[in-house]
Parts: sequence; C-alpha cells; structure tokens
Amino acid sequence: MSIIFSSLAGLVLLFLLIYKFLPVNNITEPQVSISNFKECVDAGNPVMESYPRQCRANNQTFVEDVTLPEEPLIGGDTDEGGCLIGAGYSWCEIKQKCLRVWEEPCEEGTHTSLIRVSSPVENQEITSPLTIEGEAVGNWFFEASFPVVLVNWDGLIIAQGIATAQSDWMTTDFVPFEAVLEFEADTQVSNRGALILKKDNPSGLPQYDDALEIPVLFK
Repeated sequence: MSIIFSSLAGLVLLFLLIYKFLPVNNITEPQVSISNFKECVDAGNPVMESYPRQCRANNQTFVEDVTLPEEPLIGGDTDEGGCLIGAGYSWCEIKQKCLRVWEEPCEEGTHTSLIRVSSPVENQEITSPLTIEGEAVGNWFFEASFPVVLVNWDGLIIAQGIATAQSDWMTTDFVPFEAVLEFEADTQVSNRGALILKKDNPSGLPQYDDALEIPVLFK
C-alpha cells in the first residue's frame, strides 16, 4: 500500500515539475490581421499620444490619417450659364454673356423694346459737346421730349438736357431723337461715367419711372 502511495506522490511531483518548466510562452494565439490605424485601435493595442497619433501592433506602427478635406477653389462653382459665381459673375440671358452686375447691369437689355441708342455706344470714349442719337417708342416722350443726364463715376451730375423727337411722337412706333450735352469731366480719380436717358413721366408716380443707363468713358 505504501508503495502505491509513494508511486502516486511521485507522479504528482513529476507533473508539477513538468508544468512549471513547460515553455508555455511559446504557445501563442492566432494574430488578428491589422492593416490601418483604426483596426489597430479597435483591436485594443496601445496608442501613442503623438501628432498624428500612432498605434503599434504585430511589430508594425500605424499612423492616424489626419488629412484635411480639400476646400473648393474660389470661383470654382459656376451657374447654369457657366459663369464663375465666386468671382462675382452671373449669366445675363438678354446680353448672352457673363457679367458683374455692379460693373454692367444686365437690365439694360430689357429696354431694347422701348429705347435704342445708336450714339454713344457702351463704354465709348466721349468728348464735349456730346451728341446723343437714337430712337424710342412714342410713350417714352411727353410733349416730344424726355430728360437726359450725364454723371461721373461718383454719380454726380455734370450735365443735363433734353432729347427731342425728330418726328411725330404721338405713336406707338419708334421715333428718332437727338440731344446735345456740353460738360467738363474731372478724370483724375476715374474716367468712367454714365449717360442716363429718362422716360418722361409727367404723372410723377414712381411706377411709371423708367430709364436707360449707358456706361461711358471720358476722354
């Protein structure tokens, strides 16, 4: 009986010695495939608080992607007419071109069915005396005339006068007109100005006001 007990005790001792010195550190779990920073963090690996942050796993270092999204270039967006919105341009259907409305109003073209100016044309260099010629429908006149104003770059009136019909104005058709303005323009600041042909409105009611503005250059 004692022999059996001694044998069992020897086996237990032998098992304990084998377990103690067994190289269990060579037994490893299957490694998880990691290919980027997010996968490394999600797998519970340590993160270094650098900039950009770094995560190390499987003897590899993965760096956090901190690339900022690209901002659109100014002027890159276009409207339906292909005009650069960011640069201040918009499509003018009447004039069939891109323009900046503070430099060249699009609305000028809407008057072609009411008044047409043959001289001067837009952005023409002018000198004094200035002869203005064109044609307008009969209801643009009152008593065969309508007012004409010349302003400088700052909107200051430097000349004004009356355009007169050259034929019977009591009609709905176009009637030729003419006007002459004498002026002095100071071009030290700017040589830009505008010729304004106003619809004669004897009623004084604002809903009947109308005008055609033509940009000009003082020579």
